[in-house]
Amino acid sequence: MASTPSFDSKRIQNALDAAAKTHSERETNSSALSFTTSDISISGGCVSVTIKDGKVCVHLPLGLGNHCVSLPVHFPDGTVANACINICTKFGIPTGLRLTISVAGEQVYSETFGKC
Repeated sequence: MASTPSFDSKRIQNALDAAAKTHSERETNSSALSFTTSDISISGGCVSVTIKDGKVCVHLPLGLGNHCVSLPVHFPDGTVANACINICTKFGIPTGLRLTISVAGEQVYSETFGKC
């Protein structure tokens, strides 16, 4: 049995660090706070996934585990899709993520976990 594709843990940590650093920098510059928000969405990367039986499966970070989604459009088994995540944070703390699935450059699915 093939393993479920997962996102690069180093890239995830770099995204979380960047969100926390951005929040920290904004916090130290109090004049910027009146013009900015504490909500940040930052890319957690993309992985290739293979469509099988009309769905794709991927291992999500942040303790969310394996997740399979049924696609709304029929693609033949073996078609390669692209799964990408954006990590959502508030005050530099992760609050959720958004998963998007694209096939041939067209987004065919999007789902949010937690708060984005």
